[in-house]
Amino acid sequence: MTSHFCGASPVSQEDTALPDCLLVTRRTIDGSSKGGITLIQIIGKSPRRRAVAYDFLALMAVMTSSVTTADIDTTSAGKTALEETVIVASRVTTPLHTLGVSVATLDRVEIAALGYATLGDLFDIQPGVSVTGSGGYGKATTVRIRGEEGFRTRIQLDGIDIADPSSPQMSPRLEHLLSEGIQRVELLRGPQGLMYGADAGGVIAMTSRAPAETFSADIVIEGGANHFQRLGATLAGGNKLFDATISAAAVETHGFNAREIDDNSPDEDGYDNQTVHATLNADVSARWRTGVSLHSVDGSNEYDGCFEPSTFATINDCTDNYTQVAWRSFAAWSGDLSNVTVSYENNRIDRQFFSGDSQTFETDGEQEELSMVANIRFNPTNRLTLGADILEQSLSDEGVKKERGNSALFAEFAADALAGNIQIGIRADDNDDFGTHTSWRLSTFQSLGFERLPVAITAAIGTGFRAPSLYEIAYNKGPFSYSPAREQILKEETSQGWETGIRMGSPDHQLSATWFSQRIDDEIYFDLASYSGYLQRTGNNQSRGIEIEGRTKLGDDIALKGNLTWNETTDAEDHQRPYRPELTAAVSIIWTTDRLVTALTGRLARDAVDTLGQPMDNYALLDTSVTADLTRSLQLSARIENITNENYQQIRGYFSAERRWYLSLRYQY
Repeated sequence: MTSHFCGASPVSQEDTALPDCLLVTRRTIDGSSKGGITLIQIIGKSPRRRAVAYDFLALMAVMTSSVTTADIDTTSAGKTALEETVIVASRVTTPLHTLGVSVATLDRVEIAALGYATLGDLFDIQPGVSVTGSGGYGKATTVRIRGEEGFRTRIQLDGIDIADPSSPQMSPRLEHLLSEGIQRVELLRGPQGLMYGADAGGVIAMTSRAPAETFSADIVIEGGANHFQRLGATLAGGNKLFDATISAAAVETHGFNAREIDDNSPDEDGYDNQTVHATLNADVSARWRTGVSLHSVDGSNEYDGCFEPSTFATINDCTDNYTQVAWRSFAAWSGDLSNVTVSYENNRIDRQFFSGDSQTFETDGEQEELSMVANIRFNPTNRLTLGADILEQSLSDEGVKKERGNSALFAEFAADALAGNIQIGIRADDNDDFGTHTSWRLSTFQSLGFERLPVAITAAIGTGFRAPSLYEIAYNKGPFSYSPAREQILKEETSQGWETGIRMGSPDHQLSATWFSQRIDDEIYFDLASYSGYLQRTGNNQSRGIEIEGRTKLGDDIALKGNLTWNETTDAEDHQRPYRPELTAAVSIIWTTDRLVTALTGRLARDAVDTLGQPMDNYALLDTSVTADLTRSLQLSARIENITNENYQQIRGYFSAERRWYLSLRYQY
C-alpha cells in the first residue's frame, strides 16, 4: 500500500513546502502491506524541503502508531530521522535501537554517495569488518566479521542464501557482488546468527531495489582507470495489485597484473560481470501477498598461477568462469497481530576453470531451502517468532555428486523487561551426516534514562556449530588428498561468543562501544604445510576486541560517520591468525548542498600477518566522490580511489590497485 503526498503546503510554498513528492509505503520483509515497516521515499533534493519532510514524517509518527520506521531514501538535512528498523537480527522487523546485538546499516543514499562499484569496498568500512582482496575487481575476496573466516559469514540477497555450495567451505563469492541495484544492507556482527543457521558467525542481509507503484527509471554509465566500464539500469513500477522491478548491470575492466609471480612480460588480469536482479509481487487480497525474486550473475575472471594440464608447469594464462542463478518465491499472510511467510529458494552455481584454452576443472553446486517464519504479537511489547528450515545441498565435482540435508526448528521470544527488553532464542538442527545439535542466543537492551543524553547498555551471548562442508569431506576422500588429511575423520566445529556494549546519544549524534569475545573449537583448516587436504585442530581459536563507532551532524549539511576496531585473534597454538588486522578504522564525511553531494572516506588497517606469521603492510587509504545535479533528472559523478597512491598488499604476493579515477553520468526519472 502506497500513499502519495505531492505538492506544496498551503502555509508557505517557499519555506514550508513539502518535498516535490513523498511516497509512503507499508512493507514487511516480504512486501506485505500489513504490520510491516514504512518505507519513505522523498523526491526532491532541496535541504529546506527535506527538512520540512522530516517534520511532516515526525508528525505522522505521533498521529498514527502504524508508522514505526522510516528508511529515508535521500540525505537528511539536519533533522532527526524516524525510528529505524532492521530485519537481519531476528528475521522479523525489529526497531534497531532496541537490539542487544550489533547491527550496522547502509541505505541507498549512502551507497550512492560513496560511489563504490562493488559491495566489498562498502563492507570494508563497517565496524568489526575487514575485507581482503587478491588483485582488484573479480579477484578472490574475503569478508571477515570480528576476525572469523569468511565462510562463517552468511550473505543473503532478498532472503536468498547466495553462498557457493561448490566452494571449499560454502563461502560467499563476494568478488562478484555489485552495488548497482542494491537498496539496503544490514550487517549483524558476531556469532549470533541463530535464526539463519547455527554456523552463522555473522550475517549480511542485502535488499535489491524496491518496487513502487509509480514508474521510475534509473540509468548510469561510467568509465575509468584500467579501461573500466559500467552500465546499469533499473526500471520499477506497478499499480494497486502488482509491483515489479528489474535492475541490470554490466562491468568490464582490463584490470592490472595482480601477482608477483607474473614478472616476465606481465599481462593485465581482466574481469567482466553481468548481473540482473528482478522482483514481481502481487497483493492477492487485503491479507495475502505473493512474490518472486530472481538474481543472476555471469562473471569471467582472468588470473595468474594455474597449471598447464600436460606438463603441470605454472602458467599465468588462467580463467575462472562463474555463473549463478538464484531465485525465491514466497506467500505471506498478515493479520492484525501476527504474520506468516512461507518461502522456497533455489541457488545454483556453476564454475569452470581454464588453463590457456584447456578446461582443467569444473564444479556445480546447488542449494534448496524451504522456510516458514511466523511472527505472533501478544501485545505491542511481546513477540514470539517461530520458524522451520529444510535445507538440501549438493556438490558435483568432475561427475561425482555429493548430497546432504539439514532441517531445523527455531524460536525466539522478545518482551519488555526492566527498563528495556530481552530476547531469548533457541535453534535445533538435524544434519544428515552429523546428527542433532542445539544452539541458543540470549540478548538484552536496557535504557539507563538520562533525558538530555540517552544512555543504554546492551549484551548478548550465543552458541553455534558448523558441520564440515561437502567439499571438505569430498576433498579428503578424493585423488588429491594424502596423509595426514586422508586419515582425518572430520567432525563438527562448535562456537560460542558474547558481547556487551554501551550506547549514548540520539540517532543524529550517537556514540557506542562494544566489547566482544568469541571462540571456535575444533577448527577445520587446509593443510598449508604439505597440502595434504583438510585437517582439524584440537583446542580453540580466539577472537576478542572492542568496536567504537559514532555519527554526528556538523550543521544541516555535513554528516560525519566513523568507527575503530581493535581485534586480537589467536589460534589454538596462541599464534596470530593470518590476514586479520589488529587495528582497523574508517571515517566518512558527506557534505550535501542543493545540487552537490561530496563524500570523503578514509580507512586504515594495521598489524596483520601472513600465513607464516610475517608482518603485512600497514596501509591507509583515502577515497572521494562528488555528485552534481546538472538538471532535475541528470547527475554527473566523479570518483577517485586511493588518492595518495598507496602501495600495499592485503594478501602476500598479490598487488592492490593504485590510484584510479572514475566518471559517471546518471539519469533518473
